[in-house]
Amino acid sequence: MFEYMNNGALFVLSVVFIIPLFFEKTRDPFVTTLGVICIALLFMDAHDSYSTAQENKTYFKRGTALKCLSGGGLYSEANRYRVSKKNGWSLEGDYFTKDSLMIRANKCERL
Repeated sequence: MFEYMNNGALFVLSVVFIIPLFFEKTRDPFVTTLGVICIALLFMDAHDSYSTAQENKTYFKRGTALKCLSGGGLYSEANRYRVSKKNGWSLEGDYFTKDSLMIRANKCERL
């Protein structure tokens, strides 16, 4: 599950919320609660991504076709792929692979 954790966000939250708690003489309970909630949300998001990947891997093993997104970012559009055993895709860990293309299992949805 921890491979789905957003480490950048966790680092920023630790700098903003957790580290100042050790240096302040008075701790504001609101800020402490807000920090705990934000970190809990990161763990919940990681668990959701992990659960989605497990479901998609189960669907793939059953032979169901999946629509997956790969790429996409600030300057490019995401590519869509139809992933299924019939189309020559295979499962390696948490990735669907075909030739040299690897797509994370949590980036897909059932058709």
